[in-house]
Amino acid sequence: MLGAPPRRMAQTPQTRTSFAPAAVRIVALWVLAVSLLKLVSGSPSDLPAPVRELLFPPLGADLTFRLTSAIELSVALVALVQPRLGWPLLGGLLAVFLVVLVQLVAAGAKSCGCFGPGLDVPPGVMLAIDGAGLAAILVTRPWSSLPLTRPRWLGIALALAVAWGLPWIALPPQEPSEPLTATGEAWQPPSELPRYAELSPAAWVGKPLRETQIARWLDVALYPDGTWILYRVTCDHCATHLARISREFASDPRVYVFVRLSEPFKEAERVVHELPPGEEAVLPHLEKGWVIEAPWELTVEAGVVTSAQLVQGE
Repeated sequence: MLGAPPRRMAQTPQTRTSFAPAAVRIVALWVLAVSLLKLVSGSPSDLPAPVRELLFPPLGADLTFRLTSAIELSVALVALVQPRLGWPLLGGLLAVFLVVLVQLVAAGAKSCGCFGPGLDVPPGVMLAIDGAGLAAILVTRPWSSLPLTRPRWLGIALALAVAWGLPWIALPPQEPSEPLTATGEAWQPPSELPRYAELSPAAWVGKPLRETQIARWLDVALYPDGTWILYRVTCDHCATHLARISREFASDPRVYVFVRLSEPFKEAERVVHELPPGEEAVLPHLEKGWVIEAPWELTVEAGVVTSAQLVQGE
């Protein structure tokens, strides 16, 4: 009796063993739910700024959105099917989330974009939730408490098939970037609007405006040459830039065309209330919005885009 260890200490490894699969699966279900909600209701614009800045240039917005969704779904489903195999992947994914969320908190972001546009969750809140999920996994010490079992290869294969197939099934093919009409034809509006669309003004430089992406959504022949401003009514940078144009208009009276990116927003989010003097145009209202940073300033001369610049914070 004197040499026997306390009963509670003897049961500790067994307790960790029983809680480890549950902890991994609960956290995996959380990641799965968030990923599915973002996939169904979101768009590439909802991805965190660090991800957009890193992956949009080489991959494009649409492919980045599908790939990141597939990776998140793969990790979550594998962890559900095989906790022993999936917990390192899940832990690594959560660690990446934490790094991105810390950057968003430091940048003062209002929403993490984790749930799509319908639910704004501060990045600090998601940082606490994901941090707690990672701690819940690590405290059970899955590297030693989860038993070594034969991998369920069929279940893993099915999980990966679902994870990589769903982003391409759930998201319908996006509209091509080319204009709808050829040179000399009358402009026709698109018969159907996509869930979201990407605009890449930097690629328009040197092209006639009628041959760029914007000509697919707007009859550009109705508007004059000059300085074109693409803006959002909810964009703080846009509000600042437009206010500067208003202040300087008397001394620099250019021809302006203000193109609004029409998309869902709450009236309380509106920060642009008035526009400087100039022509006004509105791109079609898309359910999940336009994938583009704002504001962009274009120079159009003789119908050709001669420059395109993303206006940084002023």
